[in-house]
Amino acid sequence: MKQLFVIPALALAMASPLVANAATGQTGKDSETMKVSAFVAAPICDFNLNDSEPANFGVIEPTKLTLHSVYTLPEQQVTMTVDCKGKTLVRMTVEDKYLDILRAKNAPGMRHDATRQFGLVDVSDPAETKLFGSYTIEIKTLNATIDGAVSQPGMSAAGRGRTNEIFSSKTATGVEPETMVFGDGNVYANKIDAVFNIIPTILPASTLDLGRDVDLVGETTFKMVYM
Repeated sequence: MKQLFVIPALALAMASPLVANAATGQTGKDSETMKVSAFVAAPICDFNLNDSEPANFGVIEPTKLTLHSVYTLPEQQVTMTVDCKGKTLVRMTVEDKYLDILRAKNAPGMRHDATRQFGLVDVSDPAETKLFGSYTIEIKTLNATIDGAVSQPGMSAAGRGRTNEIFSSKTATGVEPETMVFGDGNVYANKIDAVFNIIPTILPASTLDLGRDVDLVGETTFKMVYM
C-alpha cells in the first residue's frame, strides 16, 4: 500500500502550480532574446570630373554652319576619376538639365536618338530657352585599377548591354533613370579613370535664329552611387 501512495503523490507534484508556472518567471528565467547586429562601412571615394572645368568650344563662326543639315563641331576630351579607399562597385547616372527641351523638339538628322544625346540650348533669349543642337558623350578610354592591376572593363547601360556612349537620364515621373555601370556591373575597383569625347552637333542653320549673338549652354550632372 505504501507504493500505491508514493506514485500518486509524485504525479500530483508534477501537476502542481510550482512547476507548471515556470514559464511565467515565478521560479526562474526560461527565455532570453538574442540580438544580431553588424556594421557596414560606407565606401569613401573621391570624384573628379575634368577638374571642374567646362568643355568650352569657343566662338563658332556662322559661316561654318550648314543650311539644311546638321553641323558637327570638333570633339573635345574631358576626364573623369573615381578614387576609392577600398574596392568599390560604382554605378553612374548622367542627368541632362535640358533633356525635356531636347526630347520635345523634333530634330531629324541628329547623330543619335534622344537617349544618347544631351541638349545644347540658346539661353540668350530670356523669354524662351530654345534648342540649338545637342552633344554626345563617347568613351575614349576607361581603365579600372583593382589591387594594383589595370584592366579595361568597358561600360554597360542597364537593360541595354555594352555601349561606348553615355546615356542621358530620363526625367519622367516614375521612370527609372538610365544607369551606367562599369563592365557588366560586377567591377569592384579601387580606381576608375576615364576619358570622354564630347561631340556637339548644331541644328541646320535654316531652323535657327542667327540674327543676333547666341549663348549656347549644355549642362549635365554626373551622379555616382558607391556600393
